[in-house]
Amino acid sequence: GRHIKVVRVGHPARMLPSIIRHSLDSVVRQSDSASVARALREDLDKTFKRIARLNSQNLSKRRATTSEEKAAARNEKRELLLEAKALRKDIRNHERKAAGLSIDG
Repeated sequence: GRHIKVVRVGHPARMLPSIIRHSLDSVVRQSDSASVARALREDLDKTFKRIARLNSQNLSKRRATTSEEKAAARNEKRELLLEAKALRKDIRNHERKAAGLSIDG
């Protein structure tokens, strides 16, 4: 026999417990692309924490820093923001891939 993969689309809170594992959310969450997206999201959180730390350091010693230090901090922040942008794009791609694979089989 042939097996048919069924994916239930709808709000998981409105599903019976016996079919939640067949919900789109559950199937997507269990996919490989979703686990990659979760790891990327952790990296994104770390990047934003580094940006916040950089901002707080600059605020606390704003008057004591030289123009070279300020320029270095700006460049570091710019690099971190570019990294965050790239991570967001990768996360979006992996989440789309996970949903697509879940639906297509």
